[in-house]
Amino acid sequence: MCELLGGSMSVDTNTSYFVYPEGIKRRGEEESREIFERKRRGVGEKMTSTLYKFVTSDDEKLLSCDFVTNPPKIANLLLFTVRLKNNEIVKLSDQIKSGQLEEIEKHTKDLAQIISTDPRMIENLDSDLFLHLFRFVEDTQNPNIQSQTISILHTYITFTINNKWVMDRINPLTLVNLIGSEDCQVKVQAMRLLCTMALIIPKPQFNATLEQALEPLSLLIQGDTIQDSMVLHGVSETLAVVCQVHPMLPHAKLEMVVNSLLKLFSYESSKIPPPACLGLLYLCDGRQEMVVGREYIEPLIHLLIEIVRLYIEIYDDPELHLRVTAALIALGTMVRWGSDEDIEVIILKNDALEILGGLLQEKDRDFVENACWIISNITAGEENHILAVIGSGLIERLFDVIENYKLLDVKKEAAWAISNALHGVSPDNLVDLRSRCLEPLWTILKVFRADQQIVSFCLEGLLDSGGVEVKCNDRLINAKGFKDLLVNFRGASPIDAIELLKLKKPRGLEPQLCVLGDNSNTAVDMEVDEPKSFWY
Repeated sequence: MCELLGGSMSVDTNTSYFVYPEGIKRRGEEESREIFERKRRGVGEKMTSTLYKFVTSDDEKLLSCDFVTNPPKIANLLLFTVRLKNNEIVKLSDQIKSGQLEEIEKHTKDLAQIISTDPRMIENLDSDLFLHLFRFVEDTQNPNIQSQTISILHTYITFTINNKWVMDRINPLTLVNLIGSEDCQVKVQAMRLLCTMALIIPKPQFNATLEQALEPLSLLIQGDTIQDSMVLHGVSETLAVVCQVHPMLPHAKLEMVVNSLLKLFSYESSKIPPPACLGLLYLCDGRQEMVVGREYIEPLIHLLIEIVRLYIEIYDDPELHLRVTAALIALGTMVRWGSDEDIEVIILKNDALEILGGLLQEKDRDFVENACWIISNITAGEENHILAVIGSGLIERLFDVIENYKLLDVKKEAAWAISNALHGVSPDNLVDLRSRCLEPLWTILKVFRADQQIVSFCLEGLLDSGGVEVKCNDRLINAKGFKDLLVNFRGASPIDAIELLKLKKPRGLEPQLCVLGDNSNTAVDMEVDEPKSFWY
């Protein structure tokens, strides 16, 4: 341990010497306060540089050291170092002399690294330090100190609950102005802190600040510094937070946001940060309505589908996976809240149905579930859209999901997509679905026989297609009578349900028993049909 610290002091590795304020003691030796303070500072400086090797190094010699395998010792060293740095910054900042700015820069850098590694250490920072940090944020003459200071404030606000005292003393407009700084680190740290504050401070209070941030963000996207990956991610994340926190922007500001996002997507596709996709998502579903203007719908749809098309084969990368997932959710919200014209753009002009069909064959749960959800929103719409889904072969692929996928939530999304299709087409077009749907619906009943919603939609679909007989209390009921029955069963728990419906399918298959609702609700007036003659 002594060799690592570069000193000659005898250190007992079985004893903790680093508990502040007692500091480092030499056994069996009395020291004056002055000598003690000098040695504490000197040894502390050496240990600070060594600390990062213990925390980050892969060197076997360091990792095998007894010190690093002893958690109390590393904790005491961290505590001692943080308090030392805190005091040194305060002392040097009280009366800055020539050459001391370099020392302050070194201490702020060390402190920022330590508390970002272990945020619990922030509770050891005192109010005197923060008063100097607030001043450093405003000091544009020292960008290195400025960026490290903002990093410390960001960590403090992120990991403390009682942070109002600090939050109230940070001027958000200063952070907005720093987005345009010439120093990349200052830009990035300012955007990070602005995003964190936007997610904590009540929305109406911070909306004006976010609107003011859009102009420097837009200028950044048009400039050369956007090529820096950290700046690119910072701009993307800030735009996403603006869209999340304040989607109902004034028209001019909304136009600025959309144009900025479109500009981001014009860069090399592999560099598009995931938050940019999330920004599009928030704009597509702001307070349950479409926020973006009509003039942007088609280019945004094209962008989202291209994101899925580009990354569908390489989704094992976590960032690429997030891009595709966010794009799919944004696309789904456009289908859900958009107009019929928007859906036509999706399914007719961009080969979206073919892409969705490919997603249904993926192993990734997020891809499959979101694809089923998008298709279910399409089949809940106009008949010509449903026919496009049927014509693309998606119904068969949805049945494959139900039959082969293990997770019930995914199976259920696929089931809703099929149910919507069955209920949304006219009787003439329903004939085309019969040969495709009868056997799979029968299979779905076996899988979800105790799920009231799925049983209901399957029975309705089978009755509408004319493919089964449904008996209740030994009486045949038709589609209308069954729907009346559903009204009375609504809300019944499958666990308490004891009345079973008998389904009789032709060609000798055994009837199925499916839980629907409480027995006491079955005595209702229903239309009675004569047995059907089936089409085969």
